[in-house]
Parts: sequence; structure tokens; C-alpha cells
Amino acid sequence: MVLGAGCGRGVDTANSLATALKRNGIEYQVIESVDVDDFSHAKIDEAIALKGDNLRLEIFRIEDEKTYKLFVVSWLLLGAAETKVQQRLPGRPDVYSKRPFVIIIRKEPQKGHVKEVLKRILPEQEG
Repeated sequence: MVLGAGCGRGVDTANSLATALKRNGIEYQVIESVDVDDFSHAKIDEAIALKGDNLRLEIFRIEDEKTYKLFVVSWLLLGAAETKVQQRLPGRPDVYSKRPFVIIIRKEPQKGHVKEVLKRILPEQEG
């Protein structure tokens, strides 16, 4: 159980979210900056990657309303495409979003575990 990190209290930066994840059992060894130069028209405030044994996730903090909505809507469109073809698109990671964060889960030791922890830290809004 984590005190002070539930319901998003004290989680207002990508690093504070990374710390809350670690306190809740998500083990990583490396935090790296994510290169967002390819997102020239997007306003991304912070972007970090957490890496560990069988773990790779990216945390984006996006305060700009338009950029945040673009990220979420693009994810919803991918989901709609999957529904239409009735299968998951190859290589598509899981995503969890709760304003201002978008978390991309590329690899995890146990399927669904990171999302469950995120639900405790940042109650689900979208994604």
C-alpha cells in the first residue's frame, strides 16, 4: 500500500509517477529521456522511458489540451481499426491515460500488471 501516491496526490511530473510506480512494485533499473523531436507539432512537457527486466514503458506528460487529445484520439482510432479487422494490430502496445499523462506499456513481466498499478496511482479516465 502506498501513502501519498494514491488518487494522483503528489504525482504531477513524469519522475514522480515513475517513483510512485516503483513504490508500488514496478521494478525498473533505468530512466531515460525519450526523444520527442519527431513530434515537431506536438507540445510534450516531459517524456521518459522506464526500462527493466522484461519492462519497457514510456511516460508522457502533456499539459497542452490539443496535443493530449490528439494522442488519445489516435489511440482510439487504432482500437476502432482493430475492432473492424477483429484482431489486435501486431506490435501494438497497451496505453493508459489520465490527464496529463499518457503511459505506453510496450513490455511488462506480467500482462496487465502495470495497468493495474496505474489504476491505483491514477484512477482511470481514458485509455
